[in-house]
Amino acid sequence: MIKRIFQNLFSNILKYGDKSAPVLIDVSYESEELKIRIKNKIKETDSSVQSTHIGLRSVEKMMSLLNAQILYSEQKQEFAIERGYNVCILGESDSGKPYLAKAIGIKACNRYNVGYFHSEELLESMVALKEQDYDKYARKMKKYLKWELIILDDFLLHTITDEREIKILFELLEKRNEQRKSTIVCSQRNPDNWKAIILNDEVSANSIMKSATKHYTIKINTR
Repeated sequence: MIKRIFQNLFSNILKYGDKSAPVLIDVSYESEELKIRIKNKIKETDSSVQSTHIGLRSVEKMMSLLNAQILYSEQKQEFAIERGYNVCILGESDSGKPYLAKAIGIKACNRYNVGYFHSEELLESMVALKEQDYDKYARKMKKYLKWELIILDDFLLHTITDEREIKILFELLEKRNEQRKSTIVCSQRNPDNWKAIILNDEVSANSIMKSATKHYTIKINTR
């Protein structure tokens, strides 16, 4: 299947690429993941000769079967096979955490489905919906799990004592990791202190901390 993926990609490059420009291929291995980035210049053609993206849609299906992902952008004339990463943004109140997260989210909106939530409001609304209408809750959770990026602001700002909220947060982060979707959390608290915020469920607390801090952590210092 991997051979077919590269055959489709390079077939597209031969058909739509500018043969006078080089094809750049970069391979890296980060966090136990192989990342391959292919960049080429698209040749100038008349409007009657345009890609239908059939080849790329086939690649997307094959990549999903391999539990991987292809991201591509014609505007930047760049094709990349990579996965979503989680980002944990830490800092004191008024340090600019949400501004940074929103800037990333706004940029991502050009290509992806993005959601922004205050963590407590999201958990409270999801608990209420789950109690009132489980089918609606399941549909909404399914939608949140499909979005390429979710931003959770004021993450673990206050102690969580409601077991239902803990389970929903655990499910959201765990399944997004499994499906290779990016999550950004903004928190005033150091991750080492998160376990004390999640009461009576050490297993979920450990999983939530590992999921949110799995890839990158940004610390904003205001002094």
